[in-house]
Amino acid sequence: AEASLARTFRTHGQNGVPHRGGGWAADQNMLAIAPPNAAPPTTPPSGGRAVLYLHGFPDLSIVPSSGAFASRFSRKLCEAVLSRQAVDGGAVLFACFNASGLPGSDSVVPFKDKLLSREVEEVVTVAQWLRGPGAGAREVHVVGISTGAILAACVRDRPEITSVATIAGLLDVVSGADLDFDVEQRAAFDSLGYCMKEFWVPDIPAPVSPPRARLQLHPTRRFTVLEPCDSEPAAPVPAIFLGTWSPLPPESTKSQTSTKVALQLGRQYYDDMRALPLLRAVQEGFAPLLVVHGDADRAVPVQCGHALHEAAREPKRLEVVRKANHLFTSTAHMKKVSGVVSDWVAHHWRLELLESGQVQEPKPT
Repeated sequence: AEASLARTFRTHGQNGVPHRGGGWAADQNMLAIAPPNAAPPTTPPSGGRAVLYLHGFPDLSIVPSSGAFASRFSRKLCEAVLSRQAVDGGAVLFACFNASGLPGSDSVVPFKDKLLSREVEEVVTVAQWLRGPGAGAREVHVVGISTGAILAACVRDRPEITSVATIAGLLDVVSGADLDFDVEQRAAFDSLGYCMKEFWVPDIPAPVSPPRARLQLHPTRRFTVLEPCDSEPAAPVPAIFLGTWSPLPPESTKSQTSTKVALQLGRQYYDDMRALPLLRAVQEGFAPLLVVHGDADRAVPVQCGHALHEAAREPKRLEVVRKANHLFTSTAHMKKVSGVVSDWVAHHWRLELLESGQVQEPKPT
């Protein structure tokens, strides 16, 4: 099976001003991959299903210089989804993208100007593309981890979305913003209008936004800072990575290293996160909701997962993974979660086929 996707996801708005419920004026190049399981890229799996994976923050889905999955979790989830498809049959896509402001998707929006509400609209835009002529998917199942789970929950009420799976997510975005930013960072928001946010930048032959930047040691934190400088920048990172992989995009190797840096992030991100309409989306949305959480999660306590599940309308399901941490780094926990999610997608795909009459329940013998 070959895999390739390079697309400019076009967004819309008015005068470059973001607005809730709408899009964004400037077109953006979004670094994305969507490997079809059994067909060349020119033959989309029309009528099939797509799984759209949303990464956490600060994190990536794709390493711009290689097209590799940026995390082991996304690759293992992709493997589980495609393996389950081999049993069930039918066409399937696994898609992911780097959110705006991140390497490969920062041609218009720099890191400092990131907004989660913008990323919600990016999810919808990609879902619309997956359902359109580009991919021809009948269903789009959204799976998000950590901050990606917040985005996934926020699109539960969108008609483009077939089902939603949140992994290590939460309900209360106000307290969630305080989990993401410590006291020092929140104080910097108040005094400077921005904070320094930690980020693992893949070692690529060009700087991430801002384009004119240098690395230097932060005086109080033990990581590197990316700051504007006067020297000429290196060649920009390509906004869209073109590549073909067989059968899947490569997994990041130890030779593909990352550097821990701190980037300026404006206060608008913090304020915007606290105002996300997540509660309304999970209470009013009809898309089936799967809530997955580890009971040893120290970053986002398991009580946050229980609260999300309790507040959401039916249909919904809660899966608590014993002794699992925030990112399910244990091989056993990662396998468990990947299996739960792939089974969830397959279950709702079969329900749709039953309702449409394309398959029939086996008769009892």
